[in-house]
Amino acid sequence: MNRPTVFEVGSAQTLSQLLKPAVRYVLAWYAQGNHLGSMQVARVVANRFDALFAVVMAVLESLSLMRRGGSMAESFYALKRSRVGGWAWLASIMDVVGAQALADTLEHEYNQRISQRDSLFVRAYPYMDLAVKSVYSAYLLAYMFGRTNSTTPINHLFGIVISRWAEQDYKAFADEKSAPLFLPATSSGAKASRIARASHTLSAILQKSTSLASTYVIPAAIFGFRFMEWWYASEYHKLAQSQEPIPPPPESMMPSPDGIPLPSDPSLCPLCASEVKNPALLPSGYVYCYTCIYKHVEKHNECPVSKLRVVGGGASVRKLYSMG
Repeated sequence: MNRPTVFEVGSAQTLSQLLKPAVRYVLAWYAQGNHLGSMQVARVVANRFDALFAVVMAVLESLSLMRRGGSMAESFYALKRSRVGGWAWLASIMDVVGAQALADTLEHEYNQRISQRDSLFVRAYPYMDLAVKSVYSAYLLAYMFGRTNSTTPINHLFGIVISRWAEQDYKAFADEKSAPLFLPATSSGAKASRIARASHTLSAILQKSTSLASTYVIPAAIFGFRFMEWWYASEYHKLAQSQEPIPPPPESMMPSPDGIPLPSDPSLCPLCASEVKNPALLPSGYVYCYTCIYKHVEKHNECPVSKLRVVGGGASVRKLYSMG
């Protein structure tokens, strides 16, 4: 059956929405460092990022619609649209790029004017945002229960249906990957041949660039964004940035006068006076045979050498897998 599940459709929508914050995050990180052109990148991120990103994505999504019949995220999940020509193409661009760009612009404007409590826009925006998100969620629910074949209001208005790739789509994708980048030169019509080869090369480059973006670049960028987001919010990053020296180990606990004497050979167990077998450690720092110390702690709840109180009995015994 070619009808995709709501999880496939929702995953494609989520993948598309995650690309913009991923690109913004990478550019902001680059702009903060002492890199080539970092000041220019900082100005772009601060002033023109939303507009430039929308233009670039509109171009890339147009190529993907023409080549694959679906957006880059939809192509990643092997999905396509039933109609991509004429008004349906414009509707698809609005659905994939324009709607998100408009939502981001309105959200940015709201955040800029949020202190203006008397503004009609500031008061109305939360309700408008809730209404739009409710409509999109309602379409996904209706799609999940088979009440509609469209996944968004724009697709419904223009009769666009999303389906899985068919056998010929997979074959076309395989042929696209194996197609040569350059045409061989011909002896007849040298000028026409050069024009044809240049046209073919440009078309092949655009085609392979779209394929590369939808197959590798988008997932890799989003993974990198999520990883960097986790890394900079984690304790590992704080420890890596810390310049404080590693504290020295605590001093060894001295044997108690009331405890058993330590053997002169550290490889011997203080309890059985034989070579340590299956070594185990107590919080006091002294090492014994596991069997010897486990039985002793279970009975006396203390270290036999230091007389340190051991809480938890045998559960406080820690086995060692290397002694050196």
